[in-house]
Formats: sequence, structure tokens, C-alpha cells
Amino acid sequence: MRQKLILILLSFFIISPVFAEDNGRLSSFIHEVEAKAATVKTLTCTLKQERHLAIFARPVIFRGRMALEKPDKLRWEFTSPIASVLIFNGAKGIKCSGNSEPQRFNLATDPVMQMVSKQIWTWVNGSYATLQEQYHMVLLEPGPCLVLTASDPKIARAISSVKISFNPDSLQPTTVRIQEPGGDHTVISFSDFILNQPLNQSLFTRCSSP
Repeated sequence: MRQKLILILLSFFIISPVFAEDNGRLSSFIHEVEAKAATVKTLTCTLKQERHLAIFARPVIFRGRMALEKPDKLRWEFTSPIASVLIFNGAKGIKCSGNSEPQRFNLATDPVMQMVSKQIWTWVNGSYATLQEQYHMVLLEPGPCLVLTASDPKIARAISSVKISFNPDSLQPTTVRIQEPGGDHTVISFSDFILNQPLNQSLFTRCSSP
């Protein structure tokens, strides 16, 4: 369960697929995404995470915000239905849930959170080229969308595929759908992007919002 939470902490119409083996357009698209991501120094956006479980008739929906400042500061916060915050600030971090006391950690001595950090920053930095060792990629157009199918057996046991939809102009991800082998899935939506504006540094030092 914890492994799925780590990996989550990442359409019914399939038109004109471009396969990784025909990687001219795919490589070009990944290069465009990475080039756009490189121009982003700070970012805030609204989050909505829908957890679809077979045992429930309706999805469990979480809402919140994300803030990041490159190279190594990130705040992932849910405000409803339960308040929770995950902060990375260099090699250190903070986890908060509800009214519980904050839990501080150090990436150098916490291999689990080190893996979480690596996974999150791969997605945030748009480093999709580095994921090709673990996933088979398909580019869908128009969209654009990337569909990643796990080729690593360890990942495939938790995640069967990831579908990422992008804004065609900014190439920021708008939705990420994470499909699990048993049929459960999670959809994370991003909206209301604000790029390259100064951020209050308390976002990355304490759980309470500034």
C-alpha cells in the first residue's frame, strides 16, 4: 500500500498512436517537454486527486495545491477532506497529517523518502527520457498524451500503466492517470498554473500555509 502511495505521489479515445520504436516524433516531443520544463524555476498549481477503488461506488477525492522551486524545494498539500502536507527542502523534509505532530526526515538516512523524492522530481522536471528504461512509451496525437506501460516487473506489480495528458501550448501536464493491475486507478488533475513568480519560503519550512 505504501509503495502504491509513493508511485501515485504521479481518455477513452486513442487516436493516431506513435510507438516508441518509431521514436522520431516521440523523441522530439520528449525534447520539447524537457525544454519547456527547463524554463520553469517556480510553479504553483491546484491539485485534484481522484482515487477510484472497486470496493467503492464513488471515487475518493482529495483537493489541494502544489508549489515548487527548483532545484530542490517542493510542497505537495491536500486541504480536503483530510489535511496533509509533504515537503522536500534540499536533503530534508517534513510530513504532516491532520493535527498530528510534524514528522521530519533526512533523505540521506531515509531510503523510502529518498525514493519518493526521486520519483516526484522525475515527473516535476519533465525528465521523461530517463523513464524509458522502466516504461514502454506511446505518444497519442492529437492531445498530446503519453502512455507509459511498465516494463520493469517490480513496477508492473503496482502500476500497469500511466497516462499523462499535456496542455498543447505550455506542455504542462494537465492530468495523470495511474492504472493498477487489479482495476483500481488514480487520476491527478493539475490546473491554475502560476509560473516563475517569487514564492514565500515558509511553504518549504512548515506545514501551516503562509
